[in-house]
Amino acid sequence: MVRGWARFMNAAPLLCWTGLFVLAGECLAVLVAPMLVPDSAYLDLYLGPTGRQNAALLLDGNARALVFDQS
Repeated sequence: MVRGWARFMNAAPLLCWTGLFVLAGECLAVLVAPMLVPDSAYLDLYLGPTGRQNAALLLDGNARALVFDQS
């Protein structure tokens, strides 16, 4: 297994280092960023203006499509 990896690393070093750099960046974004970036920033990235408005209606309890249980 190691021989195959070493052969690939020698044949395409730029591809290997780029892949490792992208993988490290993805791990950093998935594991570390949620601890540093507030949840509202993530919602702003994923929701457009209409989605934010609908989420606010849902969280305030004013959504007309939902019927809340009174118990």
